[in-house]
Amino acid sequence: MNPNLISVFNTTKQENNAIDNSLHVTKDENSIDEQKTFYQQTEAYYIKSASAYMFYVYYFIVIGVAFILLFRQNHINVYIRLLIITIFSIYPFIIGYIETYILNILKFFYAFINGNVYYNNGY
Repeated sequence: MNPNLISVFNTTKQENNAIDNSLHVTKDENSIDEQKTFYQQTEAYYIKSASAYMFYVYYFIVIGVAFILLFRQNHINVYIRLLIITIFSIYPFIIGYIETYILNILKFFYAFINGNVYYNNGY
């Protein structure tokens, strides 16, 4: 083989490797995937923390309302007071199911009014 051809091949191969390396470095420096993941994880952490704080504040308020209902409101029946406290206590755990049920009913009526025979949930 021609030695010039081999040297041109080797030079071209080295240049291609250098271009590939610089491309990977540039791609990693300018990639938004890792940055997007970082910010999404940070936002998810803030939302989770805020949700936990609101949960504790809610139950602090429920304890205050329960105290007022049990010890300050004597003109309300005891069973009604206990029912109110129970409803307030289980509310955060059942509201998701209630929302889903109401949303499904509204979707049904929306499809019924528009004349859709079949409603596609997206799957």
